[in-house]
Amino acid sequence: MLALLKGGSARLLVFQSFLKRLSGFILVGALLANCASEPSESVRALSNGFETSMSGNYLAGRYARRDNDSRMASINFKLARLKDPNDIRLIREAFLSELRLGNVEEAAELAEHSIKLDAISPFMMLVIGLREAKSGNWEKANDAFGKLPQSQLNQILSPLILGWTSIAKGKVDLGVTSFSKISEKEGFEILGLLHLGLGYQIAGEVQKADAAFEKALLHDTVPPDRLKISTAAHYARSARLAQARKMVKRLTKNDVDATVLNTILEEKTTLLNKEVFITNAADGLAEALFDISQALKNDLTDELAIIFARLSLYMRPEFTPADILLGEMLNRSGKHHQAITHFSKIKAKSAYFLFAQFNLATTLQNIEKTEDAVSLLENIIQNNPEEYRPYIHIGDLKRSLKKWGEAIKAYSRALQLKTSTENSDWILYYSRGIAYEQSKNWDQAEADFLKALELSPNQPFVMNYLGYAWAEQGIKLTEANELIVKAVEQRPRDGYIADSLGWVLYQSGDYKRAVPELERAVQLRPNDATINDHLGDAYWKVGRKLEARFQWDKAKSMKLDASHLESINQKLKQGLEDN
Repeated sequence: MLALLKGGSARLLVFQSFLKRLSGFILVGALLANCASEPSESVRALSNGFETSMSGNYLAGRYARRDNDSRMASINFKLARLKDPNDIRLIREAFLSELRLGNVEEAAELAEHSIKLDAISPFMMLVIGLREAKSGNWEKANDAFGKLPQSQLNQILSPLILGWTSIAKGKVDLGVTSFSKISEKEGFEILGLLHLGLGYQIAGEVQKADAAFEKALLHDTVPPDRLKISTAAHYARSARLAQARKMVKRLTKNDVDATVLNTILEEKTTLLNKEVFITNAADGLAEALFDISQALKNDLTDELAIIFARLSLYMRPEFTPADILLGEMLNRSGKHHQAITHFSKIKAKSAYFLFAQFNLATTLQNIEKTEDAVSLLENIIQNNPEEYRPYIHIGDLKRSLKKWGEAIKAYSRALQLKTSTENSDWILYYSRGIAYEQSKNWDQAEADFLKALELSPNQPFVMNYLGYAWAEQGIKLTEANELIVKAVEQRPRDGYIADSLGWVLYQSGDYKRAVPELERAVQLRPNDATINDHLGDAYWKVGRKLEARFQWDKAKSMKLDASHLESINQKLKQGLEDN
């Protein structure tokens, strides 16, 4: 469920259309190409073995980068540059390594050196410009930003950063023009209007800011929470707390503690909290970099998104959403200890504190510190006895340990604490249903799956699980087939769902139609023992007995529990009953 939650409320979603438009950009490949995976032991071996060789250090640095080990890459590129400080390849590799680590000042120095050698990479002028902006040298920043090369990404990035540079220099009209260019692009309207509203807010143009925010809110049926929080902050800054509170009530995700957020908004006169309020153009630049990072997340690799998140924090160190976003990406890329550092930075008074703690629990689980994760969640419960979300995470953790009874207890407590049932609760019923089904309590499991479908009628994961469970039991095969066909229509490349369709056909006795579906499932999931086993069964039933034994033998070589292995061995000895 943790993975599924991350696909929903657990993410700091910014602009869905923005994500779609940027997700196809090829700049990632151009900047950070040739990433592959090598064992970290080989990286360290290379580092030790080539200490006195420039080419050896360069090679070790490249291996480290491919292994996603930015620290070792940085060390090796620094060692290589001691022998040849003017090598353009080394400067560029070192520059990107420092950015990945968040060492923006060092990256800027490398960029300056590279420029002196008449060698400029796409990111270098951006980094130099941000350094100047952070120092308040907005004219120099403007010059650097103006030299950004043409690219698909820069069609959006350049107007954003030049707009904030203009705002900083007091040229509001120029800033408005830049932001308006974005708001006029199809798919980027909300992004442009958000920054237009923020720019007017900094310039003290309250009514114009109102108009921009309100237009953005009307653009989508369900506006993103990031926009709502920015609008609420604007209302609070302009002494309209009642409207700010109404906007907070409209938040649809669970990332932010609404009570804490309202407190922050009310205290704006004494403390403009940096995690919520934008107070100057540098904060606006940080927001732009954060939005780009959020949009690029999941695009082939998170590497470029991580760099943008680090640049956002460089401009606005107290920017909590950027810390959480960066932590999420580091966690996903296997940098769990770095992720823990970012989640742990979030203070207890933050509106994002609980969300950060939930992410921290997930990360602890990823490094097999499950008991520490449970203790953390239990501490949250002790301090927040009416909070239902910790119980969901405890349920997820217990389910991952196959402690089905404890998982059911946690999910049930979460449902008891919820004051209302929402459509998004399908995942809670679905998860508890899995725990019930695994603990052999089918009646309760079926009731939960049906409730999940009631809340989310076309949810493919629920349709697949329920349909497959019916097929396994040989019951309600017509309904099972209908559910799984719908699931396949939504996720045609999902091997597990393809297997379910083949299996329900098999259980219905339609072996000839089952075979191509199961063959397709094996193509999509070639290393799954159950799917290969199912295909073997179907082959046997249509008379392809040599192929059946091949599939069973193949499944036997994969990870199996004892009962499954015994079942396959029995079929290899005796086959199946003929029709």
